[in-house]
Amino acid sequence: RWNIVKNSPSKDDVREARLSLGLTQAAAADLIGASWRTWQSYEIETRKMPPIIWQVWRIRAGLAKASSILKR
Repeated sequence: RWNIVKNSPSKDDVREARLSLGLTQAAAADLIGASWRTWQSYEIETRKMPPIIWQVWRIRAGLAKASSILKR
């Protein structure tokens, strides 16, 4: 069984994770190839961040290891 997040993060989770790393919205967005406006929309929740994007961002930001998420 894959250890995959099935729910979108809350706007608070998104913002707190970014701030914990000292990243701007633009720098956080760059980790997933998105614009800062897209990231901003995740933080104010006009758009929900897809769970897979959240996982990829956490891996690229160093908050999670790919091996722990992709283990069977």
